[in-house]
Amino acid sequence: MKNQTAKIFFISSAVCLLALTGCTKTSKISQSTTQGSFESVLAAQSTMKEFKNADELKRFFEHRSPSSAGSVSIDSAMRNEAVKESAPTMAPAGLGGGNATSSFSKTNIQVEGVDESDLLKTDGNYIYAITDRNLVIVKAETAGSMAIASTTVLDSRPQELYVNGSTLIVFGYDETVQPNNPKMIESLRWRPGGNYTFLSFYDISDRAAPKLQRRLSLEGGYTSSRLIGRRLYFITANYQYYPLDGVALPRVMENDTVISSDKTTDKYIYPSVYYIDSPSNLDATTVSVFDLDNVAAPLRSQVYMMPAGQTVYASNNALYLAYTKYLSEYQLRMAVAREVLANRFSDIERSRIESIGAIDSFILSDDEKLAKINQIIEGYLSRLSPDEQKHISDEVEAEFKSRHPNLENELEKTIIQKIALSGDDMTFVASGEVSGHLLNQYSLDEHNGYLRLATTRGQSWMRPFMFSANAAFAPSSDAPSVNNVYVLDSALNRVGSVENLAKGERIYSVRFMGNRAYMVTFKQTDPLFAIDLQNPEKPAVLGELKIPGFSSYLHPYDENTLIGIGKDVIDKGDQGVDTLGLKVSLFDVKDPSTPKEVTSLIIGGRGSDSSALYDYKAVLFDKEKGLLAIPASLTAKGTSDYQTNFQGVLVFRVSASAMSERGRVAFRLPSLFSTNQLYVDDTVRRNAFIGDVLYSFSPATLKSSRLDTLAPLGSLNLPAPIQSINSVQPAVPYVKTEIVQ
Repeated sequence: MKNQTAKIFFISSAVCLLALTGCTKTSKISQSTTQGSFESVLAAQSTMKEFKNADELKRFFEHRSPSSAGSVSIDSAMRNEAVKESAPTMAPAGLGGGNATSSFSKTNIQVEGVDESDLLKTDGNYIYAITDRNLVIVKAETAGSMAIASTTVLDSRPQELYVNGSTLIVFGYDETVQPNNPKMIESLRWRPGGNYTFLSFYDISDRAAPKLQRRLSLEGGYTSSRLIGRRLYFITANYQYYPLDGVALPRVMENDTVISSDKTTDKYIYPSVYYIDSPSNLDATTVSVFDLDNVAAPLRSQVYMMPAGQTVYASNNALYLAYTKYLSEYQLRMAVAREVLANRFSDIERSRIESIGAIDSFILSDDEKLAKINQIIEGYLSRLSPDEQKHISDEVEAEFKSRHPNLENELEKTIIQKIALSGDDMTFVASGEVSGHLLNQYSLDEHNGYLRLATTRGQSWMRPFMFSANAAFAPSSDAPSVNNVYVLDSALNRVGSVENLAKGERIYSVRFMGNRAYMVTFKQTDPLFAIDLQNPEKPAVLGELKIPGFSSYLHPYDENTLIGIGKDVIDKGDQGVDTLGLKVSLFDVKDPSTPKEVTSLIIGGRGSDSSALYDYKAVLFDKEKGLLAIPASLTAKGTSDYQTNFQGVLVFRVSASAMSERGRVAFRLPSLFSTNQLYVDDTVRRNAFIGDVLYSFSPATLKSSRLDTLAPLGSLNLPAPIQSINSVQPAVPYVKTEIVQ
């Protein structure tokens, strides 16, 4: 009796799901509406489509809304046809990357010509930095001396910035959009839960007096951005709730007024809106493009309705938005079960199930629908004999195995959306998918028209217990993690792959270099894989190196040499590993079949840390200068004491065959962080060089040192946290202090 009840529960649940997801707006549950339907639904959840007009978008949201009490509308311009299709073209070359050799350093970026935002930038004469609410411009004088040219106090909390010629761009969390602001009440029609990102453009022709050219408030949180030539591509995302004020798309505000739907101005936005037909919650991801030569021009944007948590990668001519989609074996099995059972009901039962599923969720919740449909299904199943129930179970299992022969690859997928970039034009190109999830943006790379990806699949979720007379639905153990490399063509079709690497481990770092990929996985030892990608259709592992520890970041020294930054570990066998100090390694990959660790440095003890382990922009490298610098906080080796005894910068001398520690630049220890009850953050965030001077930056201090000897040159106290807004502060007198080595 227990098994029979269990089977009834499983089957009824499956058909309930069928009723709620596959049987709306039809007159009858038929074979045509169910056979193969779930596969098409899954495909739709990965494939981007475009709304043709405003009415289509409105119907989509009304159908999805859990509380459709009011209408959902968009700008009437959406009634126009979508953006014309156009072939992608090469965008103009942009700023150089962090690996380029010059008289001054640049942000450590992923793709040459595709600049990325940062906390600190330099143009060789000035240093631009963010501290608390301050935008600080520092004049880099001769011999490492420094003087603050200007301090602009921002009205919100900045996050990062760009500098391109005489244009400076700063953005961050917008604290000015408030429901109690009288200027905004009528324009904003406030809805709860929304957050805004400010985006400000400054003319810095006069560094002593930056001039605000334009300030926008973009609804949603900041996701990512790229600067290619003089075009800024800016991405925000916000949860797509269903407000009663009739606004569905993210709003843009300027001068306390919503401009995204203000047709009385020339700044009216005409977005194309794309979507994934998924039952899950979708964020409104907005991609906007700005011409730095005309920052006052009307905003050009596109909106993509898709899940949040995207990983963003950009080449010189394309933008890729990737996210992870999870399924469960239980969900897939129920989908098969609902199709097997759909045509077994009587016409009356079909009609009742369809009628319940079609009721507006505002009137009858999904849980209430399931309860009512379950009553109908239990009545049907109770009329079946045990043999008939077993027959249904066997039929479901056979069909399931036929449809999902590679089940593990289906439970966790990375979905990629590709947008071609050409100046102000953005054109959606294609959708693609691969098994597993990405680590970060370095897990993607475009080369010779192909997109390469490295993913980890697993640990898979524990599969829900499912009942069957033949035990086919018995629970199974967690699937061990595996790692994969995929190659997709320009239309994001998979053309090659190498799968199931390093079972039980996960990816800690990836670096694509030309026709090769280097991938570090870890559980107890550090396998460095060298993967051949010369033939996109036949990627293959060339060799691997297993050493203690792991590298969280890989940086190319040249085409045959890699720098690894990570942690040292002690392998304790069945008891796992103990993480020790920082580890900086030099790898020789000239012969990829036998990668070698040329040398390694172990620095500090347990608890030692560096932001370079998780923030690649914290890495400063220059090949010509043989320079590698990373922020670090260190504890003593050989003890269990986690007390920090050094905080500052580690500087290394690097060549293709050797590496050594050049010296350190010390900053204040955490125990000294209190001044008049005010917390002072002296944790090093970035390093940069101009000529032969190294500049080390914390939110409290900017220090200069000789690159060759690290002898101190100067120290500049940066503006303390402030509360005032909308002002430009006078220059702070230059102060020189000694640096404790």
